[in-house]
Amino acid sequence: MNMKIFPMDEKYQDYLTDESCCSGSAESISFPESEEQIREICQSMRHQGTSVTLQGGRTGIVGGAVPEGGHVMNLSKMNSVADCVQVQGGRNLLKVEPGVTLLDLQKQIRKISGPGKLCWPPDPTEPTASIGGIISSGAKGCSSWYYGETASYVEALRYLDSNGEFREITRGEKSLLFHGTYIDEIDLLIGGEGIYGVITEATLKLVPAPSVLWGICFFFRDRNDCLAFGEQMRVRGTGDDVSAVTVLEYIDRKSIDIAEKQKPHMTNIRDLPDVPSEMQAMVFCEIHGSSEQAVEERAGMLLELSENHRCSPEDTWAMTGEYGVEKLRAFRHAVPESVNMHIRSLSAEHPGIMKLGTDMMMKGYTSIDAVDMYENQLRQAGLEGCIFGHMGSGHLHMNILPKDIDEYHRGRELLAHVTLGCSQRGGRAFTEHGIGKVKREMYAALSGKQNIDEICRKKRELDPELMWNPGNVVDFSLLEDP
Repeated sequence: MNMKIFPMDEKYQDYLTDESCCSGSAESISFPESEEQIREICQSMRHQGTSVTLQGGRTGIVGGAVPEGGHVMNLSKMNSVADCVQVQGGRNLLKVEPGVTLLDLQKQIRKISGPGKLCWPPDPTEPTASIGGIISSGAKGCSSWYYGETASYVEALRYLDSNGEFREITRGEKSLLFHGTYIDEIDLLIGGEGIYGVITEATLKLVPAPSVLWGICFFFRDRNDCLAFGEQMRVRGTGDDVSAVTVLEYIDRKSIDIAEKQKPHMTNIRDLPDVPSEMQAMVFCEIHGSSEQAVEERAGMLLELSENHRCSPEDTWAMTGEYGVEKLRAFRHAVPESVNMHIRSLSAEHPGIMKLGTDMMMKGYTSIDAVDMYENQLRQAGLEGCIFGHMGSGHLHMNILPKDIDEYHRGRELLAHVTLGCSQRGGRAFTEHGIGKVKREMYAALSGKQNIDEICRKKRELDPELMWNPGNVVDFSLLEDP
């Protein structure tokens, strides 16, 4: 056996699950540190007829990194970052390996970008997420309202194909027909959830970092005031090149309570004040800009607007600079992290419980419509839940919080019901978390046979042995031999 391949024994049990609390099984595991090791391991698995599940930071919430047998290839040790930024055609490009975490990437960019500070805009909230995982799932995060899709900041990818050859694809180089339309070849891998090959390197597009940053948390005694304030901000838009609201997030009281319960265990938010019990909801926003005066003026506009919705200046937290904004962003991140911790504790007590959360962008819904719908659905089902997410892009998440296995199954039915409703109304039922294994049945039911057949056709073309990430997106084990 290859010295880099280890039997899946007890000390590797954590690698059989991710943040979804979905759990799987595997025969072996590896932690390659180079492309050559990846090739050798994959050759060994191919000769044995063994499938390979790819992993990074295992921060996903749909079971994408959870193995269904076979071999686990964890890429966390493929974590190098190029020591300089290359400038090509006016673009600032940086090569990274897939195991680099978002947090480490941000640190390295600060080191090497020099006086003309740069940044990689995608920010899917979780700082320990790997770049490979972010790309494979098509994660977006709270800044996407202003900065756009992750794909816009990936210039090239290098990956190992089913023939054991490394290929490099560059944006704009080649188009291919997929789902009845032509797409850039690179966009097949972005959001492809690892079913077409192993990404071994990504060339990221960096942009100038804002020189002025503000973060503000607005707290409201009435959730309708909070939603109306956020909706008005959303309708007004982000701003201009001098100053813009880049983040617009909604967090309900239940989400705040869950985060505050875990606050003593989270060093990065422990010293923040408690949110007064009378506050029923909050909006977190960030303002990025190139001028201190312009950012201050936009912050003043937001404060004035919040007062029109019965939010007193005394009911706000405001911090400036990179460190201060990171502090407030950590509080925003503590919400989903605390929900995941809550689900993990439930799963330990009631095996079989997994994360149940929406990932939808509903067409024609205001933020008020969306929250009303979610709350009514939870009430009718007799379930508890919390609601938070990206108000700017109309992408609010409902997380169902079951108390036992019976409520969990009712929660699955509710999740399927609201997801179907979103799809029927022309919305996007699956947006940034991926499909993985947790949502593949819902995805199959909503996508239709023609779309599923197209994915299977492309899978057969690029991975004829069905080696990569079995069970993600579609249950390829049910495919008949060609």
